[in-house]
Amino acid sequence: MLRAVLYISDSTLSDQTLQKEQIQSIRDKSQSSNDDHQVFGVLAYHENKFFHVLEGAPHQVERLLKNIEKDPRNKNLSILIDSTSAEQIYNDWELIETPSIKQSKLLSKFLQRNIDDLPVLEQQDHDNLEEFVINIFI
Repeated sequence: MLRAVLYISDSTLSDQTLQKEQIQSIRDKSQSSNDDHQVFGVLAYHENKFFHVLEGAPHQVERLLKNIEKDPRNKNLSILIDSTSAEQIYNDWELIETPSIKQSKLLSKFLQRNIDDLPVLEQQDHDNLEEFVINIFI
């Protein structure tokens, strides 16, 4: 059984030069670690927001979430979906900063599978999620 989590958070990265270096650092470090721990999904970054879908063994996803919550590069982490499934949607992990048809299709499949797990979002969370999905995935 896999655990699947979708969260959104605010970036604390502000300096443009530092921001690009930090995003590259996140990409490099996360790619290696997630490969080693068999955690899959996508991390999207756009306009100081992170949108992250994680899939993997429950204990690995939990370990990663604890690390992310302690990471000073983000704040206001809000888990929108936390579910289990036997079906794996992602077969790798990647970070994207530009629109992606591939990721749009995978996100759509993920949301369709987990639509019943979506909580009733507060208006601000709903607006953030909608804006993020439109800007990154469509």
